[in-house]
Amino acid sequence: SLSLSWSQVLSKNAQFSVFLDLVQQQGWLANPMQRVYFADIDNYYIGNSESIPFYTSKQNTDVFQLADDIERLPDTRFKYPFGFRFNYYLNEKFTVRTYYRYYADDWGISSHTASVEVPFKVSPKFTLYPSYRFYNQTAADYFAPYETHVSSQEFYTSDYDLSKFNANQFGMGISYTDVFTQSHIWKFGLKSIDLKYNYYKRNTGLTANFVALGVKFLLD
Repeated sequence: SLSLSWSQVLSKNAQFSVFLDLVQQQGWLANPMQRVYFADIDNYYIGNSESIPFYTSKQNTDVFQLADDIERLPDTRFKYPFGFRFNYYLNEKFTVRTYYRYYADDWGISSHTASVEVPFKVSPKFTLYPSYRFYNQTAADYFAPYETHVSSQEFYTSDYDLSKFNANQFGMGISYTDVFTQSHIWKFGLKSIDLKYNYYKRNTGLTANFVALGVKFLLD
């Protein structure tokens, strides 16, 4: 892999940076836990045969379709993302941090990522930082949904991380910083506490909630 970056202070309030990554992967790149079902091969099930007509229903609990194969993908992959960051200090209360990245690889995926974060200094010790992130991508050349691939293909996957989708992520964080480390727990001085929550949603139906907590201590 090769990473290149360049940053420039544009003014006392603005900073800009760009980056480029070149990544070559080689080896076993498929996930053996990802199953594939072919359109040209008969289906086989285990469990309650009376439930086969309702196999794809969310209420199905007693029948399982045997996979035709695991996913098969090339053993090489070349990735070339590039992007930029732009940060602007508005005043002593607000800062704007922006980010954009374009990604492409030789599997047919291309994507765009854009995000913005606006830290707001509530007091000398507390900062709120709302954020938003947008992502979209095209599907890999080897992706197709359930029972769409045919067994004569060389490469195939039904992993929806390699499908076409877009996603939105909304976040809110709060940070406490004690510059002079006045608070102590035994021999440890509390420097900072960061708590952040993110809500993530894809247009494919996937949703997720993330909570992250970070604590920084200094040993006296």
